[in-house]
Amino acid sequence: MLARGVDNLAAMIRAEATRHDVAIIENRPLARALYAKGKVGRAIPKDYFGPVAQVLAAVYRRRRAAAAATAAANAPATPAARPTTPVMRAAPKGVGTGPKPAPRAVKPTPPGTQTPREP
Repeated sequence: MLARGVDNLAAMIRAEATRHDVAIIENRPLARALYAKGKVGRAIPKDYFGPVAQVLAAVYRRRRAAAAATAAANAPATPAARPTTPVMRAAPKGVGTGPKPAPRAVKPTPPGTQTPREP
């Protein structure tokens, strides 16, 4: 935990978080439990890993949504002009020309023997 407080101290912590663009998610029961069990400078108590993980997941979802909205707002109104069909070009000299390789010869196997398997 980095900080904890109630009343005026909590308001100051929230104001500082807002000033530095830190996400604020209200979960009063979790906040009260962490205030009662947690200590500043220590890890979050194990009993609260799940609820804190849910809060962090909500923060990451908000950030992703905000980033997507910003990207959509900054995207050009119309897509750049691109050809819609592939452009056909001639192959370089020597590529795709000439005779095709001969098919692989297959030797017949005598009756009663096993054919080796190919990998």
